Amino acid sequence: YGDAHIGIKEDEELLMEDALYGMLLASANEVSHGIGAHMEGGYEAFLQVMNETTRELGCKNSNWTNTHGLHDEEHYTSARDMALISSAVFQYEKFREITSTYQHVIPVTNITNEERYVHQNHKMIREWDNRYYEYCVGGKTGYTDQALSTLVTFATKDDTNLVAEVMRTHGGGNNAYVDTRAMLDYAFENFTKVPVSKDLVANDTIQKFDDSAYVVLPEGIETSQLVYSYEEPTVLGDKTGTVTF
Repeated sequence: YGDAHIGIKEDEELLMEDALYGMLLASANEVSHGIGAHMEGGYEAFLQVMNETTRELGCKNSNWTNTHGLHDEEHYTSARDMALISSAVFQYEKFREITSTYQHVIPVTNITNEERYVHQNHKMIREWDNRYYEYCVGGKTGYTDQALSTLVTFATKDDTNLVAEVMRTHGGGNNAYVDTRAMLDYAFENFTKVPVSKDLVANDTIQKFDDSAYVVLPEGIETSQLVYSYEEPTVLGDKTGTVTF
């Protein structure tokens, strides 16, 4: 009671798409719980999938005991882990579509006979707000008394996609936006995404790179300054190796 919600009643039915808008735009805790409970195997099975999936992404400091994020001593994460998770979900077109939306209308349901309007709470996406950031393409706000203000921000500039994570922000939520802008500006101004090709490696075993392969270089560093290591395929018949610059 008293935490973020959109007034969903017991046995009320929503389309999954509308539920996702309610979760990502309005931070609706009852909807977040409902999404987990609706999944195959039920709520506890979905929590297990959440934990397994994040471990597969490389998260080492996270444990999930619910789907909404309200306080639980055993429910925790870190900025690095959230960056890994955010980078993964940003690959999904539907997620990008939802998280970049300012307003969504949830239609009449089997119980509620009026439309619900849910709005994006991330200030950097609002063109009229003084915290607007022209490269922001979405994000997610968060707050509990214990975690304080948290902010996930996605930004795109010149074909470079960045995610910024700010956690446990003191002094009110506005500081999260100040810190986020500073981090994103620093990254955009000091690092460049550079494609890599066969020309960069003196190794006849390597025939070509994936067309989308790239490195991110600090300002002032040329590709000619890169050193690399090469890991050959380990499975018979596999022709895909790994080059690390």
